Amino acid sequence: RERTGLFPYAVDVESFAERSRLSPEERAAFRERLGVPAATRVVLGLAKFNGREAPWDLLRAFARVQDPDVWLVLAGDGPVRQDLEGAARGLSRVRFPGYVPYPELPALYAAADLFVHPAREERWGVSVQEALACGLPVVASSRVGAGYDLIEVGGNGFVYPAGDDALLAHRIGEALALDPDRVRQRSAAILARWDYAATWRSLLQAAGRLG
Repeated sequence: RERTGLFPYAVDVESFAERSRLSPEERAAFRERLGVPAATRVVLGLAKFNGREAPWDLLRAFARVQDPDVWLVLAGDGPVRQDLEGAARGLSRVRFPGYVPYPELPALYAAADLFVHPAREERWGVSVQEALACGLPVVASSRVGAGYDLIEVGGNGFVYPAGDDALLAHRIGEALALDPDRVRQRSAAILARWDYAATWRSLLQAAGRLG
Protein backbone atom coordinates (compact mmCIF):
# COMPACT_ATOMS: atom_id res chain seq x y z
CA ARG A 1 0.00 0.00 0.00
CA GLU A 2 2.77 2.50 0.86
CA ARG A 3 4.22 2.07 -2.64
CA THR A 4 0.88 2.84 -4.34
CA GLY A 5 -0.21 6.33 -5.41
CA LEU A 6 -3.04 7.95 -7.36
CA PHE A 7 -2.15 9.35 -10.78
CA PRO A 8 -5.34 11.20 -11.83
CA TYR A 9 -6.44 11.45 -15.45
CA ALA A 10 -6.58 15.22 -15.32
CA VAL A 11 -7.90 18.08 -17.43
CA ASP A 12 -7.10 21.77 -17.01
CA VAL A 13 -10.00 22.44 -14.66
CA GLU A 14 -9.12 26.10 -14.09
CA SER A 15 -8.89 26.83 -17.82
CA PHE A 16 -12.23 25.18 -18.62
CA ALA A 17 -13.90 26.97 -15.72
CA GLU A 18 -12.51 30.36 -16.74
CA ARG A 19 -13.25 30.04 -20.46
CA SER A 20 -16.82 28.86 -19.79
CA ARG A 21 -17.75 32.06 -17.93
CA LEU A 22 -19.74 33.66 -20.73
CA SER A 23 -21.74 36.84 -20.40
CA PRO A 24 -25.50 36.47 -21.01
CA GLU A 25 -24.98 38.08 -24.42
CA GLU A 26 -22.16 35.68 -25.33
CA ARG A 27 -24.20 32.68 -24.21
CA ALA A 28 -27.22 33.81 -26.22
CA ALA A 29 -25.02 34.36 -29.28
CA PHE A 30 -23.53 30.86 -29.04
CA ARG A 31 -27.00 29.37 -28.65
CA GLU A 32 -28.16 31.28 -31.72
CA ARG A 33 -25.24 29.77 -33.61
CA LEU A 34 -26.44 26.32 -32.50
CA GLY A 35 -29.99 27.13 -33.57
CA VAL A 36 -31.35 26.91 -30.02
CA PRO A 37 -33.72 29.50 -28.49
CA ALA A 38 -32.12 31.59 -25.75
CA ALA A 39 -34.75 30.87 -23.08
CA THR A 40 -34.75 27.06 -23.32
CA ARG A 41 -32.84 24.48 -21.32
CA VAL A 42 -30.27 22.58 -23.35
CA VAL A 43 -29.15 18.98 -22.95
CA LEU A 44 -25.74 18.48 -24.55
CA GLY A 45 -24.25 15.30 -25.95
CA LEU A 46 -20.69 15.40 -27.29
CA ALA A 47 -19.49 12.19 -28.86
CA LYS A 48 -18.12 10.28 -31.78
CA PHE A 49 -21.15 9.05 -33.64
CA ASN A 50 -20.50 5.33 -33.42
CA GLY A 51 -21.85 2.32 -31.56
CA ARG A 52 -19.43 2.53 -28.63
CA GLU A 53 -20.37 6.08 -27.65
CA ALA A 54 -24.08 5.33 -28.18
CA PRO A 55 -25.58 8.64 -29.35
CA TRP A 56 -28.66 6.58 -30.31
CA ASP A 57 -29.36 5.96 -26.62
CA LEU A 58 -29.47 9.68 -25.91
CA LEU A 59 -31.65 10.38 -28.94
CA ARG A 60 -34.14 7.66 -27.91
CA ALA A 61 -34.20 8.97 -24.35
CA PHE A 62 -34.76 12.52 -25.50
CA ALA A 63 -37.73 11.40 -27.61
CA ARG A 64 -39.37 10.56 -24.25
CA VAL A 65 -38.81 14.07 -22.83
CA GLN A 66 -42.10 15.90 -23.20
CA ASP A 67 -41.09 19.32 -21.89
CA PRO A 68 -41.20 21.71 -24.91
CA ASP A 69 -38.64 23.98 -23.26
CA VAL A 70 -35.92 21.31 -23.22
CA TRP A 71 -33.77 20.96 -26.35
CA LEU A 72 -31.04 18.51 -27.32
CA VAL A 73 -27.74 19.43 -28.97
CA LEU A 74 -25.82 16.41 -30.29
CA ALA A 75 -22.36 17.66 -31.20
CA GLY A 76 -19.83 15.51 -32.99
CA ASP A 77 -19.44 13.46 -36.13
CA GLY A 78 -18.97 9.90 -37.23
CA PRO A 79 -20.17 7.09 -39.48
CA VAL A 80 -23.79 7.07 -38.24
CA ARG A 81 -24.38 10.83 -38.37
CA GLN A 82 -26.71 10.71 -41.37
CA ASP A 83 -28.73 7.91 -39.77
CA LEU A 84 -29.02 9.90 -36.52
CA GLU A 85 -30.14 13.02 -38.31
CA GLY A 86 -32.68 11.00 -40.26
CA ALA A 87 -34.07 9.46 -37.09
CA ALA A 88 -34.36 12.91 -35.50
CA ARG A 89 -36.37 14.48 -38.33
CA GLY A 90 -39.56 14.12 -36.36
CA LEU A 91 -38.02 15.82 -33.32
CA SER A 92 -38.04 19.58 -33.82
CA ARG A 93 -36.01 20.26 -30.65
CA VAL A 94 -32.83 18.48 -31.72
CA ARG A 95 -29.78 20.15 -33.27
CA PHE A 96 -26.66 18.64 -34.87
CA PRO A 97 -23.91 21.30 -35.00
CA GLY A 98 -21.30 18.79 -36.21
CA TYR A 99 -17.71 18.69 -35.05
CA VAL A 100 -16.86 21.47 -32.58
CA PRO A 101 -13.14 22.42 -32.40
CA TYR A 102 -11.50 21.76 -29.05
CA PRO A 103 -10.82 25.47 -28.25
CA GLU A 104 -14.58 26.12 -28.52
CA LEU A 105 -15.63 23.37 -26.10
CA PRO A 106 -15.82 25.60 -22.97
CA ALA A 107 -18.30 27.87 -24.76
CA LEU A 108 -20.26 24.84 -25.97
CA TYR A 109 -20.54 23.51 -22.43
CA ALA A 110 -21.45 27.00 -21.17
CA ALA A 111 -24.30 27.20 -23.69
CA ALA A 112 -25.85 24.05 -22.21
CA ASP A 113 -27.63 23.23 -18.94
CA LEU A 114 -26.82 19.51 -18.71
CA PHE A 115 -24.24 17.15 -20.19
CA VAL A 116 -25.06 13.51 -20.95
CA HIS A 117 -22.49 10.81 -21.76
CA PRO A 118 -24.42 7.66 -22.76
CA ALA A 119 -21.43 5.55 -23.89
CA ARG A 120 -21.77 1.76 -23.93
CA GLU A 121 -18.01 1.36 -23.33
CA GLU A 122 -15.89 4.24 -21.97
CA ARG A 123 -13.02 3.38 -19.63
CA TRP A 124 -12.81 6.98 -18.41
CA GLY A 125 -14.62 9.83 -20.22
CA VAL A 126 -12.67 13.08 -20.26
CA SER A 127 -15.75 15.01 -21.44
CA VAL A 128 -17.36 14.29 -18.05
CA GLN A 129 -14.51 16.17 -16.35
CA GLU A 130 -14.70 19.03 -18.83
CA ALA A 131 -18.45 19.47 -18.38
CA LEU A 132 -18.19 19.38 -14.58
CA ALA A 133 -15.37 21.94 -14.71
CA CYS A 134 -17.70 24.20 -16.68
CA GLY A 135 -20.35 23.95 -13.96
CA LEU A 136 -22.76 21.53 -15.65
CA PRO A 137 -24.50 18.62 -13.97
CA VAL A 138 -23.69 15.34 -15.73
CA VAL A 139 -25.65 12.17 -16.40
CA ALA A 140 -23.41 9.26 -17.40
CA SER A 141 -24.07 5.64 -18.20
CA SER A 142 -22.86 2.90 -15.89
CA ARG A 143 -20.19 2.04 -18.48
CA VAL A 144 -18.44 5.42 -18.13
CA GLY A 145 -15.56 5.08 -15.70
CA ALA A 146 -15.42 8.75 -14.73
CA GLY A 147 -18.99 8.57 -13.44
CA TYR A 148 -17.89 6.50 -10.46
CA ASP A 149 -15.17 8.92 -9.35
CA LEU A 150 -16.52 12.30 -10.40
CA ILE A 151 -20.32 12.14 -10.08
CA GLU A 152 -21.95 12.46 -6.68
CA VAL A 153 -25.45 11.07 -7.24
CA GLY A 154 -27.97 13.80 -6.54
CA GLY A 155 -25.18 16.30 -5.92
CA ASN A 156 -23.72 17.07 -9.35
CA GLY A 157 -25.43 14.45 -11.49
CA PHE A 158 -26.58 10.87 -11.89
CA VAL A 159 -25.48 7.47 -13.23
CA TYR A 160 -27.94 5.16 -15.00
CA PRO A 161 -27.68 1.60 -16.37
CA ALA A 162 -26.19 1.74 -19.87
CA GLY A 163 -28.79 1.23 -22.58
CA ASP A 164 -31.82 2.05 -20.41
CA ASP A 165 -33.21 4.99 -22.37
CA ALA A 166 -36.39 5.17 -20.25
CA LEU A 167 -34.39 5.67 -17.06
CA LEU A 168 -32.03 8.05 -18.88
CA ALA A 169 -35.01 10.23 -19.79
CA HIS A 170 -36.00 10.27 -16.12
CA ARG A 171 -32.45 11.14 -15.02
CA ILE A 172 -32.39 14.02 -17.49
CA GLY A 173 -35.40 15.54 -15.77
CA GLU A 174 -33.88 15.00 -12.32
CA ALA A 175 -30.54 16.51 -13.33
CA LEU A 176 -32.16 19.60 -14.83
CA ALA A 177 -33.89 20.13 -11.48
CA LEU A 178 -30.62 20.16 -9.48
CA ASP A 179 -29.59 23.44 -7.88
CA PRO A 180 -26.88 24.95 -10.15
CA ASP A 181 -24.92 26.50 -7.28
CA ARG A 182 -24.77 23.21 -5.41
CA VAL A 183 -23.72 21.41 -8.59
CA ARG A 184 -20.79 23.81 -9.04
CA GLN A 185 -19.79 23.52 -5.37
CA ARG A 186 -19.83 19.73 -5.35
CA SER A 187 -17.98 19.49 -8.67
CA ALA A 188 -15.30 21.95 -7.52
CA ALA A 189 -14.68 19.89 -4.38
CA ILE A 190 -14.47 16.64 -6.34
CA LEU A 191 -12.33 17.98 -9.18
CA ALA A 192 -9.80 19.37 -6.68
CA ARG A 193 -8.70 15.73 -6.35
CA TRP A 194 -8.58 15.20 -10.13
CA ASP A 195 -6.85 18.29 -11.58
CA TYR A 196 -3.28 19.03 -12.66
CA ALA A 197 -2.30 20.09 -9.13
CA ALA A 198 -3.49 16.75 -7.76
CA THR A 199 -1.46 14.94 -10.40
CA TRP A 200 1.70 16.83 -9.44
CA ARG A 201 1.10 16.18 -5.74
CA SER A 202 0.88 12.46 -6.43
CA LEU A 203 4.06 12.51 -8.52
CA LEU A 204 5.96 14.39 -5.84
CA GLN A 205 4.73 12.00 -3.14
CA ALA A 206 5.85 9.03 -5.22
CA ALA A 207 9.24 10.63 -5.86
CA GLY A 208 9.60 11.38 -2.15
CA ARG A 209 9.09 7.72 -1.30
CA LEU A 210 11.92 6.78 -3.66
CA GLY A 211 14.29 8.97 -1.61
